[in-house]
Amino acid sequence: MNLEGKTAVVFGVANKRSIAWAIAVAQRVVPRATCLPQALAAEALLVHCGHPVELRIGVIKTDRGRLVAHAWVESAGRIVVGGLGRALSRYTALPPLPGARV
Repeated sequence: MNLEGKTAVVFGVANKRSIAWAIAVAQRVVPRATCLPQALAAEALLVHCGHPVELRIGVIKTDRGRLVAHAWVESAGRIVVGGLGRALSRYTALPPLPGARV
């Protein structure tokens, strides 16, 4: 079967849930698949499938003064990949880069 240029075509157009599932599965087998590569992959798949997408990066300063960053992807106001539950609210989201897809 030739899948060139197609994303999740076996079951039709990829929905956000199937993209989130694919990223979660890949994260288990790809070494060092931290939040940023996961978010970038999700962004690319969502854009390819025609979904609105916003790549978000947030930062937090720990009690020890260390700066920690986290990346996540939102689509239509909902987190698709990288949600941390309530912990995400502690991060200060950076503004989108100029020319970023929103």
